[in-house]
Amino acid sequence: MDKLSSKIKDKIDVDVFKKEIWASKYYILYPYVTAGGSLAFTFRFVESYENEVNFKKEIWAGKVYNTLKKYFDKKNIWIVFEKNSFGAHDNGYYFFKYMYENEKHTNTYFVIRKDSPEYKNLSDMQDKVLNHMSFKYFVYMFAARVFISSDTKFHAYNLQRRDSLLAKSMLQKKNVFLQHGMNGIKKVPVFHKKRGLLDLIIAPSNFERDNINIKQWGYSKNEVVATGYARWDSYLDKSQDIPYHQIFIMPTWRKSMEGISRDNFLKTEFYREYQNFLKSPRLKKLLEANNTRISFFLHPYFKNYVDLFDIDERFIDKYGYLDVDMGTEIMKSSMMISDYSSVTWDMFYLEKPVVFYQFDQKDYLKSEGSYIDYDKDLFGDVAFNSEQVIDLISKYIQNGFHEDVKYASMRKKYMNFHDHKNSERIYKAILSKKKLLGIENNWTLFRKISRKIWKIKKKLLNYSSKSSNKD
Repeated sequence: MDKLSSKIKDKIDVDVFKKEIWASKYYILYPYVTAGGSLAFTFRFVESYENEVNFKKEIWAGKVYNTLKKYFDKKNIWIVFEKNSFGAHDNGYYFFKYMYENEKHTNTYFVIRKDSPEYKNLSDMQDKVLNHMSFKYFVYMFAARVFISSDTKFHAYNLQRRDSLLAKSMLQKKNVFLQHGMNGIKKVPVFHKKRGLLDLIIAPSNFERDNINIKQWGYSKNEVVATGYARWDSYLDKSQDIPYHQIFIMPTWRKSMEGISRDNFLKTEFYREYQNFLKSPRLKKLLEANNTRISFFLHPYFKNYVDLFDIDERFIDKYGYLDVDMGTEIMKSSMMISDYSSVTWDMFYLEKPVVFYQFDQKDYLKSEGSYIDYDKDLFGDVAFNSEQVIDLISKYIQNGFHEDVKYASMRKKYMNFHDHKNSERIYKAILSKKKLLGIENNWTLFRKISRKIWKIKKKLLNYSSKSSNKD
């Protein structure tokens, strides 16, 4: 329905929760007003936390914030979080940890769901933790000045909502994007400036800032700061801490597999390639003879298919998302095998060998694209079938898992931070962009304006004094 009257728009906007129709226990239908002013409807699956109790909390929290707005605005609240408010292991967590331990901007809070397996990571910082969907969480979300995350800001609330009171409040606030992983191996057009999702990008290096964030995504120099990643502050080589050599294998998801049934997943080239590789008698013999194990870690989108991979647990450990800490597995590992995952940059950062298993390279480049040239810019060996992968594993076992010199020499081009001061630089970067992010308190602005007026007056007085002396 086009050209809605103001009266109808107001009725929809006042309390969207009252307009919802629950089609069943699992599905919901509700109206919303599009950016063009038309009436549209959303029909979707209900999230576990979408219920009347939380809806009422949100409405009352909005009223509390509006009543105490001056008090909360003076607090200048910063909110940090990770994917779906469910994680505490990525750049968001390590940045928050730095802020907490170093007592930087003490009104910084971390949002997480209480049922997260990583909730325990925040046990020593509970006074600054906001439990997702709690009443305090809602009040502080309304009061937040800026969102700082490894994802877009609605991961702190509800990815499906843009029409509720809190969602509309969030749309008016800025987002500092800490990112998941270094870009380059695959194109990520979703983060282009035209999408309007990000306000300040934290880049891992000068290379990404200049060649991708600015050149490819369309951001200005003022909107991107190269600092390094917060999680890299925790990175150390821990391969000597375990009594065997570990090879970390993490393939990335393919868009072509979205929504695929379990039966059809078993028919994909992806499944066949990895299953044949992991079941290879030659691989088994090589690993057993050299005290080496595989840590097979699957992307979050593989959660419905993890159990379909048949592995030999005598030399392979299989993990789904959040079963283990990915950063810890990377630090413990001696080398990594992946295809197009940005996690390969983390292994490269740790100066360990990387093998790119790209059996579907042509198809992947056609569907996803890349910001770098695979023929000359990849920082590791490329294999196109399982036998080539096993050959490369043998090569690195024999040389003690040492990175090739030709790949090590590429680090200077791609990375320029190796000092474990990334979180500190991120904090300073945010402070330097207060005006861009809208996190300057009024009294600070007033003081700056007053100081500028005083300087102008001083110059005018000096000029007047000099003129009088000449006369």
